[in-house]
Amino acid sequence: MGGNYLDKNDNIFYYGHKLSYHVKCFGFVITVTLIGLCLVVYFKLEAEFDILNYFYIFLAISIAPVIYLYCEYLFFNPKSASVKIETEARKVIISDRGASVEIGFDEIKEVILYRTPSWSRKDSVQMLPFEQFHYARISTVSETFILTCLLAEDVEKALESADRFNVIHRMRLFPSILLERFC
Repeated sequence: MGGNYLDKNDNIFYYGHKLSYHVKCFGFVITVTLIGLCLVVYFKLEAEFDILNYFYIFLAISIAPVIYLYCEYLFFNPKSASVKIETEARKVIISDRGASVEIGFDEIKEVILYRTPSWSRKDSVQMLPFEQFHYARISTVSETFILTCLLAEDVEKALESADRFNVIHRMRLFPSILLERFC
């Protein structure tokens, strides 16, 4: 789909991958990396300093969970995936690689939104590099679908666009889809 937009005539909401959502997920890591590179250049020019080794360790520890969550979310919502919510027709259409699944609002059993505590409080300050990641598990009687922040910048607003879902909020320090499934 290539982005999110609203067809105001038909009350249809489209959600698809957008580059800014992918960049936003890496925002903290990009900021820390740029600051770190500035420190590396400064300290390399000034003198050999052991703090650089600590910075490299911190950077590796910061990047690992972000890359893990990004790959996991991309697996559950590949670049070909899109979601269309039609409020007038009372249905959700989930498309991926040419195949589409149409779900009526009445078929949806529950919607659970998983997000970090700071995202739940709407804090603007992030303490952890993966706090932008969040997702929703949409369950029907027969299937379960995942809507991640790679498809919709704010999954909660996407679900509220239909104004018909009862969304259950669950806070997770590390919002991993696979860990939630197996733990």
